[in-house]
This record gives sequence, C-alpha cells and structure tokens, in this order.
Amino acid sequence: MSERDALEQAIKDGVLSAEQGEKLQGYLAKGGDPYGPEDAENLSFLASFNDIFLTFGIMILMSGATLFLGWFLKTIIPWSLLGPVLALIMASFAWVMAEYFCARRRLLLPSMGLALVFYFMVGSGVGALLAKVLIDNAGDIALQAAQGGAQQGDLPGIFFKKAFDSSYLSIIAGAGAALVFYLRFKLPFSLFLIAVSGALLFYTYTFQSNGFNLSAIGAGAVFFVGLVTLAFAMFFDARDPARRTIQSDNAFWLHLAAAPQIMLGMRFIIIGDSVASQSGSSVMMLLALLGVGVLSLALNRRALIFSGLITFTLVVFSLVGDSGLSGVEVVALPLLIVGGSVVLLGAGWKTARNIVLKIFPEDGIWGRLFPPEHVLSGKDK
Repeated sequence: MSERDALEQAIKDGVLSAEQGEKLQGYLAKGGDPYGPEDAENLSFLASFNDIFLTFGIMILMSGATLFLGWFLKTIIPWSLLGPVLALIMASFAWVMAEYFCARRRLLLPSMGLALVFYFMVGSGVGALLAKVLIDNAGDIALQAAQGGAQQGDLPGIFFKKAFDSSYLSIIAGAGAALVFYLRFKLPFSLFLIAVSGALLFYTYTFQSNGFNLSAIGAGAVFFVGLVTLAFAMFFDARDPARRTIQSDNAFWLHLAAAPQIMLGMRFIIIGDSVASQSGSSVMMLLALLGVGVLSLALNRRALIFSGLITFTLVVFSLVGDSGLSGVEVVALPLLIVGGSVVLLGAGWKTARNIVLKIFPEDGIWGRLFPPEHVLSGKDK
C-alpha cells in the first residue's frame, strides 16, 4: 500500500482526522520523511511480494475456472452460445473479485490482473456473440450477395469483411469495459487498456480502409497515435504538477502506452524497417533521441527514454560499425556507450533535469507540465 493509500485508509478507519491526515501528508512532502520524497514514477503497484504471489494465484484460478466452466457449460447449452455465456460469467467473476481486492483492500497488482481479465472477457464475449450472429445469418447473407450479383467465389471475401467489421465492436466493448472499471475502481491501469484499445481501433480501421494492406499501417500512423496518447498523458501531468495524486498515476500508464508507439514510429520514419542504418539517418535518429530525452527529463518521465534504448543501441552499433573498427571493440564500445549513458543519466537525473528546465518558464502551463524539482519535493524554492 502506498503512502497516500495508507493515509486515506487511516482516515477512513478513524485513526486520523481528515485535517490531521492533510497535515501529515504535507509534513512528509516537505521533508518529514527521512528517506526523502516519493519518486514521481514510484511503482506503487509493486507494494510487496505478497501482491505478486496473490496475482499469480488469481490468474491461475481464473484459467482453471475458465477451463472447468467451459467443460461444464458445453453439456447444457448449445455450442454456439458457449463463448458468450462463458465470457459473461468469467467477467462477472472478475468483477466480484475486484470489489474485494480493488475496492475494499486496494491491492493494485491483483486489481490490474482482474482488470485485464474483465477487459479480455468482455471484448472476446462480444466478439463470440457477433460471430454467432454471423453464422446464424450466413444463409441470408449469401442470398443477398447472390441477388446483388456476387459469384460463388466472392462469398469468402464477403464473410471475411463482415467478420472484420465485427472486430470494431469487440474492441469498443473492451474499451468500454476498461472505462467502466476505471469509473468504478479508479484504477489507473484501466487507462492503459483504453489507450491500447484506441490504438487497435485506429490500426484496424487503417488496415481495412487500405484494402487489408498491412503496410498501410505505416510509421506515420503509429507515430500519430503515440503523440495523441502522449497528449492525454501530459493532460493528467498538468493536473498534478507535484506528481502526488492519482492523476500522476493516470499519466504514468498513458506515458507507458504512448512511448513504444512514438519511438517505433519515429524510428521507421527516419531509418526505415531495416535493422542497420546509414550514417546520415543514424545521426538524424540520434538527434531525434536527444529531443526525446530532453522532453522526458522535462516531464520527469523515463518511459520515453526507456522505450528508445533499443533504437539508441542499434544506432550506436551502426555508427561504430561505420567507423572502421573491427573485432571485439565493435561490440564492446557500443555497450560501454549505451550502458554508461544510462547509468550516468539514472544517477544524475535530477541534475540533468535542472539543466533542461532552464529552457522553460516556471510559471503557467509550462510549470505544470515541466515542474521544477522543488515542486516535486514539496519544498520551498
């Protein structure tokens, strides 16, 4: 349980009054905590090993319950209804467990596992129901196609298109399930699931509207979706400059959803789909990564930098390879550069932030998006 959750629970249990809780939180934020202020990207869902142990058990239980229930239901209901009914029951089971583990005990990692189960079961259940409807109406669809002049060989394509159209509703249902979960339990991880659903919806539409051409989901589309997700993450960041409330946790998960898409899209735009790169594109990629690093430091979010590590490593390997070196140094030198850069940045994160923040004003929206260190630590300037 995080410090914030512990204070809220203490107030609910009557250990502290609301006023005392507020004063204690302010005291800890201003240096009363001997270990210093909590990091803005503290992984609060990893509160203890017991949470990992419990989550592991929950996922095993859900898997066993799904298999057993599927075996039992197939003896009492038609095969075509098995998927929707099974998904409905398992989604309900996940919700009931979430009422205890999430709403009552506020165990974040088990709650995330249950949110994932609920999300998957609702989405797949709607997909299974739509598949049943499609199968039940197969005769009518074939008849309408024939009346419209379609040939026998056209029917597989017609059914494929209708099945693909159903995938939109399945994705939307999953996103709706994640939204309902968020509204009920205020679990930030739910926003990650919503962001993933939004990306899938956009990619599915792009794929279909371009004649089911996989290459149509290009670098620009991936980069665009990543930027939109990043904009939502920065919206939550701006609502909590001190990075101490649930808004900061919301932003964290959206940054995590945005970062891989931004880095992947940017890499494909500059370098292309090959692993190796030319010297010119490698230099451009390094400059782009430098810009991403500055943004990450200003936001005090490491997700963008972390997502760019693979690209950074490949670019450094490419540049070292073009330098004419050979032998073990071709491998050792890039590893030393990448590893040393990460260690230096991790150890001197606050110092690097203070240097970067000199570029931006401390007031207004800039100060809320890129909060100075004294705001994050809760201390006076």
